Formats: sequence, C-alpha cells, structure tokens
Amino acid sequence: MRTAMTLLFAATLAAAQAAEDLETSVLPRLATAELESGDIDAAERDAWRLLQLAAANSKEWNHDDLVHAAFTVLGRIALERGHVKEAKARLLESGRIKGSAVLGSFGPSMKLAQELLAAGEREAVLQYLDLCRGFWKYDRGRIDRYIALVTSEANSGSKAPGFRLKDLSGKEWSLDELSGRVVALNFWTTWCHQCREELQRLEKLADVAVVLAVNVGEDEATVRRFLEKTPVTVPVLLAGEDAMVLSYKVATYPTLAVIDRRGQVAEYRVGIVDQAELRETLEKVRQFEQGAK
Repeated sequence: MRTAMTLLFAATLAAAQAAEDLETSVLPRLATAELESGDIDAAERDAWRLLQLAAANSKEWNHDDLVHAAFTVLGRIALERGHVKEAKARLLESGRIKGSAVLGSFGPSMKLAQELLAAGEREAVLQYLDLCRGFWKYDRGRIDRYIALVTSEANSGSKAPGFRLKDLSGKEWSLDELSGRVVALNFWTTWCHQCREELQRLEKLADVAVVLAVNVGEDEATVRRFLEKTPVTVPVLLAGEDAMVLSYKVATYPTLAVIDRRGQVAEYRVGIVDQAELRETLEKVRQFEQGAK
C-alpha cells in the first residue's frame, strides 16, 4: 500500500513538473503574441505569471530567460499605455540578468529597445545595450554595431543605396526606375505599434511622393495577415533580411528615408513623425525637385 501511494505521489509530482516545464516554454511566446494581437490584459497577466515562475525556479537554467521575457513584455505594455518612464525601467530590468545559454548565443529581445528608440529614448537604449554585454557572449560584434547605429547622425545628404524588391502583387520596384521622382521609404514591421500609425499618415501623402512601405524581416504570410486587419493603399515591399535594410542603416522602426529626384537621401527620420511635419518635409523636397527642372 505504501509503495503504491509513493508511486502515485511521485507520478503526481512528475506530472506537475511537466506541466510547469510546458508553461515556462510556452508562456514567453504566448505573452508576446497576445500583446502584438492587441490582447494587452492577457499579455500582462502572462508576463506577471512568468515572473512568478522565475521566482519559484531561481536556480533553474531558464530563470533569466523568463525574467528577460517578462520585463520585455511589461515594458512594451507600459509604452503602449503611454507610460514611458515605466517602459524605460522595464527595459533596464530586462537587461540586469546574469544570462543563459540561450541569451548568450542568440541574444536578447530588441523589440522594446527599438520601440523606445522610436519614441526618442536613445539614452535608455544605450544603457540597455551596455547591460547586454554582460550576458550576450557570442554577439559577434552586433552590440557595437547597434550602438554605432543608435549614436550615428542621420544619413541625410548621402547617395541613396539602390534596391530591387517585390511588392505583394509580385511587381518589382527599383530605385533606378524611380529616378527623377521623390520617394519615401517607410521601414516597418507588423509588431511595431508606432508603425501602424505612421503607415496611415504616409498613405495621405501619396500625392506628394512615391510612398513605399518596406516590411523588414517578416514573411509574406505574416504581412498579409496583418494587412487583412490593417489595410494600406500604398505598395508594400518585402525586404525580408535583404542587405538593402542594412545599407539604409535601419536599426529601429519606423524609419523613414526620403529620396530626392537626384537619388540623394534628403531626409532621414527615426520614429513617429507628426503628420504636418511629414507633409512639410515631402513638400520641401518636392519643391526643390520642381525648382531644379
């Protein structure tokens, strides 16, 4: 009888441990998916659950993975709600960890850092990148490149790098074929909340420039699902991991590059730009174009 009870107890413990292991594996991705689909309450609930799991498993190999994921999601939620100070604090908390095999090899999440950079919080992002040095052992120089991109001056005045990308209809677009026209390249991702607002603003400016929405790092199916819920009228180009993104020094989203009729980068903006300011910028470049004819 005792043996049977002991086996039952052991089986119960094993089942509980297996359920917890599954939860720690699924919850980080689930919380992120909930946030990016707009279910903020569920994302917040699951992020706090991640911190509970981390506290209960402080000596486990994935403890810091859970902490990092939780604070990243909580920071993005804070930023979504307009609580910038809290978002910056969460970003730094996500970086104050010892690290793990996963984080040391594949690196930390940059989504909250990118969103804060888009909001103009450069100093907090630089502090975060410095914290990442402590655990991202195999970054292959990426931290230094990110810091250089964050601290670099705008690329205005330089020759615009050429590109050749297809839109969702299969049409190919190239900078050479747009020569002599003002072009606005908007670099964006589906998970970037500020990008949605920026895309809607740019749609209204198609009368003063060729506006191209360049999606970065995502596959066609992901982009199409996003556009079903948030349709846009401007051409959407798929850059994927194309070198063109690096050549335009895109480190965060949204990023806007305005190219004048001579093929020069006339304006380079990171983050949300006011609607009136966007129109003024494009009109200024367009007027220069007309005056040069």
